[in-house]
Amino acid sequence: MKLPTAADLIDIAEESLQEQRLEETHRLHMAKIKRDMEIAKFKHAHFDEDMIETTVKRLKKAAEAGKSKTIAYRFPSEACLDRGRSINNALPKWENSLVGQPREFFNFYRQELRPKGFKLQAEILNYPGGKLGEVGFTISWNAPNSKPPRNDRA
Repeated sequence: MKLPTAADLIDIAEESLQEQRLEETHRLHMAKIKRDMEIAKFKHAHFDEDMIETTVKRLKKAAEAGKSKTIAYRFPSEACLDRGRSINNALPKWENSLVGQPREFFNFYRQELRPKGFKLQAEILNYPGGKLGEVGFTISWNAPNSKPPRNDRA
């Protein structure tokens, strides 16, 4: 067995670091491709009957657990036209930044859930790397022991 020189070990370490860098670059590239595909899915997919059924199940499951709200839908902030900025800042007409499936969920809420007494709150759920992450649509309803607000101007 030949004893390596210090230069040999330096070369081995440099080759190893180079391989690690290449693997990390490839991993990051693949993660970006996957993320871009996920965002495209939200922008171009439809909110269909299966998703409505899933939403109803989430609402019922939360109610059965004694809760009066649940995150019914979540999606990447990059799927918004402004990357979630108007939602994060609670700007008026934030819903105008929605496209694709998130927009269709909002329309489902507005047409089907709101008339039945549900409320929707949109918020940024996380901030990976300090950037806006996922948007969550929380659907809420009055708790069993609470009364709806009264309108004294009947």
